[in-house]
Amino acid sequence: MNLEDVARPWVKKVYGPYTRKDGRKHVILYDGIKRRTVSYPKWLVEQSLGRILGPGETVDHKDRDFTNDALDNLQVMTRSRHTAIDARRVKPIVALCIKCGEESKRKANNTDANAKKGRAGPFCKRCAGKYGADLQNNKTDKLNPQDRIPVVSREYYLIDK
Repeated sequence: MNLEDVARPWVKKVYGPYTRKDGRKHVILYDGIKRRTVSYPKWLVEQSLGRILGPGETVDHKDRDFTNDALDNLQVMTRSRHTAIDARRVKPIVALCIKCGEESKRKANNTDANAKKGRAGPFCKRCAGKYGADLQNNKTDKLNPQDRIPVVSREYYLIDK
């Protein structure tokens, strides 16, 4: 019995692997009527396990090199865990609260988005809540929109596994 028949018994023909423009590989599975594209690492893992991965499962490259498709470099993990590990995170910037002058760490993309929407700020957490409540209860006047905080560079990082 062929490994193709173990993991996906309906597959009659496998085409590939093909390399995409971004360097990742995929295979095309054909059942005689429909074609389905699957990532090459996922296909390899399914073949080695002898089963189809569930909807909540995905394949991760342990060394984060997506061109290294060696089976000992591939691992099955939940999609939520994989997303948490591989999400690009922006290092926070330090901003001064416009109400109390206290320094607070903010995400640069959140601060930029608030400035584009014409919102007041930046605030520290304590003053943000107080300002919002006071504004709703007509205890304060609306402040001028914040200026965009110039961010020279955004430093991205990944969390360690």
